Amino acid sequence: MIKLIYILFFLLFISLPVNAAQIIGGDLTWKCLGSGEYVFQLIYYRDCNATDLNPSPVNIDVWNHPTINSIQLNLISKTDISPYCSVVQNGPKAL
Repeated sequence: MIKLIYILFFLLFISLPVNAAQIIGGDLTWKCLGSGEYVFQLIYYRDCNATDLNPSPVNIDVWNHPTINSIQLNLISKTDISPYCSVVQNGPKAL
């Protein structure tokens, strides 16, 4: 019986597709403008052969605030600071 459970568990995991985004990390910072308004900045780090950044806005969820549920961040610019990388098949084009 135990062997059957292990076999079913193994078959379940080998049949699932696996994807990775190679997201290395990021920084979220904000600055108070003094009038109750804030400017948010999101810096996103990824592997040089990872999928390209989607230019659509990113929403930050806000909890425990009476009127704000989320903050929308729009893409302002994209800068490649990575060293030269070799191109991987089906990966993004080198900049």
